[in-house]
Amino acid sequence: MGGPAGGLAARARRRARAGGTAATLIVAAVEGTVAMCRAKRSTQPLHHTAEQLQAPVRAVVKD
Repeated sequence: MGGPAGGLAARARRRARAGGTAATLIVAAVEGTVAMCRAKRSTQPLHHTAEQLQAPVRAVVKD
């Protein structure tokens, strides 16, 4: 595909890859955090992880 349609397709592929990478990051972070919460018997790690994930999630959702 050339021209504008090709550019749109390439952009869509990049966004899909970025979304997949972000999803993997979020799932891995939350799974690790759940283990930490259980070990500490506290929800504090969950709150900390939520704070840390705000910027990456906003960046993906914004696009």
